[in-house]
Amino acid sequence: MARSLRLVEPDRIDEPHIPPPGLNQAILDAVHRERPTERGRRITRMALAAAVAAVAGGLVGYAVAPRPAEPPLESLAVNVLEPSVESTAEVIPHAWGIEIKLAGRGFDSGVAYRVFVRRVTAAR
Repeated sequence: MARSLRLVEPDRIDEPHIPPPGLNQAILDAVHRERPTERGRRITRMALAAAVAAVAGGLVGYAVAPRPAEPPLESLAVNVLEPSVESTAEVIPHAWGIEIKLAGRGFDSGVAYRVFVRRVTAAR
């Protein structure tokens, strides 16, 4: 139908066209012929039940699976220059590098703050 509609030129249509008699019944007949059989409905219900069972099994497995241990945290020294701000930092080692968790309070709303991370090495 979409292919046929692309051929329509609206500027050339002078008056509305009335669908041919029997078109409605022809469409309904075609829809009834396409309805699934009882066997098809039974297979669809079984497939749906299997999918629900698989999802439920996955959820149960996820719920009872052991959780990985929290990674070890190492405290970092934080030097805060703003007197009203309190801050702590912890580092989490990963295979790909490190993650720094920075927490703070006492910030003024709407004010931009900067954080600098630097590496301090011990003197040799």
